Parts: sequence; C-alpha cells; structure tokens
Amino acid sequence: MERGTAGQELERFEALPLDAKLREIWLGGRETNGSVARALREIEEGRLARQEIVFRVTRLERYWTQMTAIGAFVVLVVAPAMMALIDVLMRALLRA
Repeated sequence: MERGTAGQELERFEALPLDAKLREIWLGGRETNGSVARALREIEEGRLARQEIVFRVTRLERYWTQMTAIGAFVVLVVAPAMMALIDVLMRALLRA
C-alpha cells in the first residue's frame, strides 16, 4: 500500500466504504500490536542476555579470586621450599 502525506491518507481513508475502513483499522491495530509484541520480545531478550552476562562475569570473578589465592599460596609456601631445595642441591654439587 502506497503512503502519501497525512492529508492524502485521510482523504483516501474517508473515500473507502465502511467495511474497508473497519478492515484497515483492524489491520493497522494488528500491525501496531505486532510492533509492540516485537519490541517487548526484544526487551525480554535483552534482559535475558544481561542476566547471562552478569552470571558469566560473576563466575569469572570467582575464578579470578581462586586463581589469585592459588598464586599467593605458590609464592608464599612453595617458592621458599623450592629455594631451600635448590640451595641444598647447589651445596651438594659444590662439595662434590
């Protein structure tokens, strides 16, 4: 359906018989409702996507915290033990 200015559209609409006017009003309402439904679907999809992002970021933060704790453990506990072992081995090599 070709669209013109608002005045031309009104003149075309007023020239229609009553059943055609009612059909056009009904179709226009369906088109509007479809647009509203589509917009509501997009809003809901955006909300779900946001929830998924929040969930993933939370998991990533938890993972990062765990890896930081493991790293701190390695630096504070394992590294000094490794240094002591290396020191013992070096002394044994120097004596031999």
